[in-house]
Amino acid sequence: MSKRSIERVLDEYAAATTGSFVERSEAVSSEKLLGPFLDMFPPPPARIVDIAAGTGRDAAWLSQRGYEVTAVEPVAALREVGMTLHATDRIDWCDGTLPDLAISPAPARRFDVVLLSAVWQHLDDRDRARSMPNIADLAAVGGLILISLRQGPSAPSQTLHEASVPATVDLASANGLQMEREVRIESMQAADRAAGIYWTWLAFRRLAR
Repeated sequence: MSKRSIERVLDEYAAATTGSFVERSEAVSSEKLLGPFLDMFPPPPARIVDIAAGTGRDAAWLSQRGYEVTAVEPVAALREVGMTLHATDRIDWCDGTLPDLAISPAPARRFDVVLLSAVWQHLDDRDRARSMPNIADLAAVGGLILISLRQGPSAPSQTLHEASVPATVDLASANGLQMEREVRIESMQAADRAAGIYWTWLAFRRLAR
């Protein structure tokens, strides 16, 4: 039986920790990525969860602004890198994998902000449908959910899947999330920009249900 898409993704990221991935990831500006939404954030020390936090770049930037951050990263090698690069008691590192997102250790309460940066393209439609209710359930009522969608002329692969803005909005709406903002951000990787790759960020609020 062949591996599912998400298992291939985890294998690829585990292997990437020995290459240039960490350096390239850390070079991306969290301020440019998240800046267009900061006016929507509650004031610190609100609770934020960063799903598939990678090297902890965004988690560290948010923690430096006074937020209490839970960084959920399924690849043990990346968690170790993140804990080494960004040693702070404002970041709690946890294990957890979409679509089921059984976070270990389990959070004591829901979060004010849920962040998924450069994650959605690694889930196929089936796993997105399974993931969205679990993502929504992490947010407190009125909480902010940010999801980035990789866009542009890239061919789908076993670990990279096209993401539609309308389909994502519809799926979020079906799970009690209301879309409030859409922002296009150019890729910060030169090769991706040259290939016409960009990111569409969607901001949702969790409604009372």
